[in-house]
Amino acid sequence: MSEPSKCVLSLAGFDPSGGAGILADCKTFEACRVRGLGVCTALTYQSDNEFFGLRWCTQEEILSQLDPILHRFSPKVAKIGIIENLTVLEVVIERLEHAGVECIVWDPVLKASAGFVFHDALEVDELQNLLPRISLLTPNQEEFKMLKENLGANFEGLPKALLLKGSEGGINEVRDTLYIAGKLVQSWAHKKLVGSDKHGSGCVLSSAIAAYVASGASLEVACSHASDYISSYLQSSDDLLGWHPGVQEEAL
Repeated sequence: MSEPSKCVLSLAGFDPSGGAGILADCKTFEACRVRGLGVCTALTYQSDNEFFGLRWCTQEEILSQLDPILHRFSPKVAKIGIIENLTVLEVVIERLEHAGVECIVWDPVLKASAGFVFHDALEVDELQNLLPRISLLTPNQEEFKMLKENLGANFEGLPKALLLKGSEGGINEVRDTLYIAGKLVQSWAHKKLVGSDKHGSGCVLSSAIAAYVASGASLEVACSHASDYISSYLQSSDDLLGWHPGVQEEAL
């Protein structure tokens, strides 16, 4: 039997629309030519534009999914999305580290794009202990502000690296900015297109980064490639669900 291919593991919620969560993550992984693996952390009840609720998977359910995947595929890169609380996050991180996962990307989803708030409070002490174990944190502007309010002005230096997504740049421009060890390393600009918003775009960006790292790219190069990927994705359709690069062309 041949050895498993390069792969990336997503631990995230199940979104029936396919625009966010583990479905979006695995689409992104495979569009980036790595195998996608998924562990469900929550069942969500939503479409691309409305969020009705969710049921969190228990810690036991998550680990029961996770352990066989870690044993069989030995992924070196994992991406984490919504998760019930920091206690479960810590257990998951410990399991990943013990299994030899070398890069952990955490997209700290605090609120759904449709407005549903997953977490309205954060445990500061727990976060301060967990963030140094995160290889890359990928907050959007709102999440960045919430983390900064809870952890202080210099929290960018707590995770090994941080990518701030979607900050305002110049006219009709947004920027993604990469910090490594708290220092600004690189910034990527995107043209801001009217009507180009996509449900789950944050999931897609962080998953693309994870996929490129799994393919051997440095974090800076992976973020650069992912910036190009998300630009293409955002322009791929006129509605809230995008086409992944290469997929639309093959379907025509």
